[in-house]
Amino acid sequence: MIFHQDIHRFLIENEEIQKEWASKEYDGIYATQYRVMFVKGGTFNKKFIEVSYNHIPSIEFSKIRPKERLIGAIICFVLSIFTLYISNFFYPLSFYRGFGRPIYGIEIPAFLILLGIGLLIWFIIGVNKYIIYINGRKPITVSKELNELIIFVREKINS
Repeated sequence: MIFHQDIHRFLIENEEIQKEWASKEYDGIYATQYRVMFVKGGTFNKKFIEVSYNHIPSIEFSKIRPKERLIGAIICFVLSIFTLYISNFFYPLSFYRGFGRPIYGIEIPAFLILLGIGLLIWFIIGVNKYIIYINGRKPITVSKELNELIIFVREKINS
């Protein structure tokens, strides 16, 4: 894992960290006079991305809709239909259906359908994010709370 004290070994001569941030996506975001570095630690997914200001053509503020929410909604709908189907054909499994006899006060397919509707609404609402486009690689997405980072990068691009 790369910590703040280790970041100095990646700096070139006369390069200094001018600003630093932390976000949900990255453990540390460091801006120098030449580039911005995104550091993500972890056991399985370590990342160190450095981007020169010359390689950032544009920054976009956009609404992102995470596909995991849509997949979760689809799984809930499929499971609710599957439990109704199975419970109609196999009498020993009819207690899974939940209709007529609530289990712990919640009918299982109704609960799955409501959960699926909630995930679908959450998918439609989305999340506001900044997308930093970089020449030659995939864009980097950062949360809207990092407005100061975006202002700093724009100033460096325009200077």
